[in-house]
Amino acid sequence: MKLMDFLRQYQELIKKSPMILNHGLKNENAEYTDYVYRSKNVYFGFDGGHLWDCAYVFNSGDCTDCFDLSFCFNCELCCQCVDCVRCYNCGYCQDCRRSSNLLFCYGCRHCSDLFGCTGLTHKKYCIFNKQLTKKEYQKQKAKLIKQPPGVHLSRLEELKRILPKPLNRNTKSENCDCANRVYSSNNLYWCFDSRQCQDSFYLDDLELSRDCVDCTQGHECELCYECNDLGHSFNCSFINNGDHLRDCHFCTHCYKSEHLSGCVNLSHAKYCILNKQYSESEYFAKVKEIRKELGWPEPTQTQIKRSKRGWWKK
Repeated sequence: MKLMDFLRQYQELIKKSPMILNHGLKNENAEYTDYVYRSKNVYFGFDGGHLWDCAYVFNSGDCTDCFDLSFCFNCELCCQCVDCVRCYNCGYCQDCRRSSNLLFCYGCRHCSDLFGCTGLTHKKYCIFNKQLTKKEYQKQKAKLIKQPPGVHLSRLEELKRILPKPLNRNTKSENCDCANRVYSSNNLYWCFDSRQCQDSFYLDDLELSRDCVDCTQGHECELCYECNDLGHSFNCSFINNGDHLRDCHFCTHCYKSEHLSGCVNLSHAKYCILNKQYSESEYFAKVKEIRKELGWPEPTQTQIKRSKRGWWKK
């Protein structure tokens, strides 16, 4: 089998194979969503999980009664927020954590009852970074809240320009200087919005993964390269949407399988090339030819040892 024939046949197989209309699992009343899991009463939600009574939500999880969120987690009664974690009753906020009753705030931590503030920690009853008494705060807030949101956002931008900002938004991470918004990770280069990852580079939105390169939207992956929407997988490359895979390459919409090459829409499969079943010996003989044409080296002993371990099985 020639390389060009393999790649061409794989592309043709993708084109003629039926594709899933949307992706989801254990949802209720969440028809207008995609890549949303274990959620209820969600409208226009994408790339999220454990959402309840939310609308216009992107890449967020564990949120309740929220509207128009992006990259927010463990939030409740929040609206128009970005990159917020564990916030309650907040609106028009960005990069705020463990706070409540914030409006038009940026980069505030462990705060409550703020309006138009930036970069504050453990503060209360402030308006545009000015400390007030509780009574003064409530009186001024009642007047400000009647004005259009654009007025406050413009004033907040002016305040952000004159105040220093952190180099990045990393938390509990080591050797991740060339990265941003990574949490509890180490040895990452050019990675973003990732959690509990290590020894990887060029990642976006991954968690609990290691030794991966150029991957996006993954969960519990190891030794994976050029993968998108992949979970619980080991030693995979060029995968578009898969889960619980091992030693699979050039696959689309494959699940709970191992030793696949150029396959589409397979589940609980093994030793298949271009969706055709082979014996174990035939499979490895043909894959060896493909790897040679691709210029791929033979698997290392470390890869073989890790593969036999089978940690990916749940």
